[in-house]
Amino acid sequence: YAGGAGILSTVALGKNDDIKSKKHYTFSLMMIIITGIIFTAAGVIFIDPIVNLLGANSESYGMVRDYTLVTILGGIFKLLLYIPFNYLRIDGKPGYVSVLLIAMTVTNAGLDILFIVVLGWGMTGAAVASVIGTAIAAIAGMIVLARPSSGFHVIKGALKGFKKEFCEVVKTGSPFAANNLFSALRISLINIVLLAAGGNPYVTVFTVVNSLSEFALCVINGVPQTASAIIGIYSGERDNSGIRIILRKQLSAGIILSLILVLGLVIFPSQLCSFFGLSECPDYAAFAVYCLALSLPLGLINNSLCYLYNTTGRIGLANIITTCRILLFAVISAAFIVQYSSEYVWLFYPLAEVLTFILVLITTVVIRIRKKELTGLYLLDDTLEKSGRIITFSVFNNINSIVEASEKISTFCDDNDFTPRQSMAVSLAIEEMISVIIQKCFSENSSETVDVRAFKSGDVIGLRLRNGGAIFNPIAYFEHNTDNEELMGIKMITKLAKSVQYQRTFGVNSVIILL
Repeated sequence: YAGGAGILSTVALGKNDDIKSKKHYTFSLMMIIITGIIFTAAGVIFIDPIVNLLGANSESYGMVRDYTLVTILGGIFKLLLYIPFNYLRIDGKPGYVSVLLIAMTVTNAGLDILFIVVLGWGMTGAAVASVIGTAIAAIAGMIVLARPSSGFHVIKGALKGFKKEFCEVVKTGSPFAANNLFSALRISLINIVLLAAGGNPYVTVFTVVNSLSEFALCVINGVPQTASAIIGIYSGERDNSGIRIILRKQLSAGIILSLILVLGLVIFPSQLCSFFGLSECPDYAAFAVYCLALSLPLGLINNSLCYLYNTTGRIGLANIITTCRILLFAVISAAFIVQYSSEYVWLFYPLAEVLTFILVLITTVVIRIRKKELTGLYLLDDTLEKSGRIITFSVFNNINSIVEASEKISTFCDDNDFTPRQSMAVSLAIEEMISVIIQKCFSENSSETVDVRAFKSGDVIGLRLRNGGAIFNPIAYFEHNTDNEELMGIKMITKLAKSVQYQRTFGVNSVIILL
């Protein structure tokens, strides 16, 4: 719920629909609470069958039952935690996410020592420590989101149109769910292949390498997941240039970080194996680590494309990538290779990524043949850019840059058949609003800029001003200074505009004007 709703909220913000963004937030919160209560009740009622399914024997049954029961009772907090993890980033507070993770980990570790070592509660103590740590992080995150300064608050009527909203959230969140489901299935199926290839030693090595793979997710999943929220905003605004800039930065940072991981895996395979309890590192274990390392850079690219397609509404393609790289191509490659050489079975790691990327290339070509307005691997519609109906530029903290911005906008208005009144209002408003923004948001010698975007799509004229300076709402400022003659342009444009909105997302001020 939280992953799908988070993407939908960013897209809604990009479309200047703050109410819909809050509706997605409220809906996901309510559904997580409802789902958590249902699953908790079902888990308590069917606790004994669940423990039996987990394979507990007569000796371990009591410990497994206690651990499972406590985990089920606290499960709602684990679900709830995904709300602040997703929405604090959108709200421009990524630092809080790090604080919550650290607080959860430290609390869990400290309480483990207290409950297990000092009080002797055993597995029950471990479960209680985990639940308390998660609960603290979840509740603290929700408190931060509930502050007046937060961009996300619970609103009424979020369950109206339940079926449509439910389907939309589930559909958008399906790649995340598929990733979790297929990761578990892959472990089981690959274990079967490895048992046939080399028996328990191969399965042991797979456990170690899979742990290293899970650690690598902090880069392979973390970088694209963070960028996808910003891409959601740009997607809602149809700001393709912004999407490309974010993707370039995302891929540059992600590939550098993944190459650092590759270097560590290639140089220290034996040490990493011993760290996870494998006292000896046979050749096949080192080769398995090398294969994992080889898969990471392309895995980052595939995952980045998956998040991009999911955020821009190509959810089917995102699910194809997830299914192929996580499960289908991995299992098929392993099963195929083992028929010829069990020693090289570990090549399924890079092969799954290579085959997935090839499939994506073929699929995007087919899509572009059918929809000629789409371009490149990203499948973005550049019709507005190619027709000259979009202009983007940055304004620096000086008077000359502000005057140049007004002239650029005036030329853009003339080229796109704005009426004289519209042209004058837009150029005046841009000049005045940027002047006020620079004065209120930036220090005197600041090198920060105001990013300007103007577009015309059909009968709709849009303007967006964005800056990363101090919190400042120029619309509210104008409303409190209506008699100021120096703000005549802003007054004119507010009368002409269908909509004038201020948003602050990701710690960035945005003013969106639709004429």
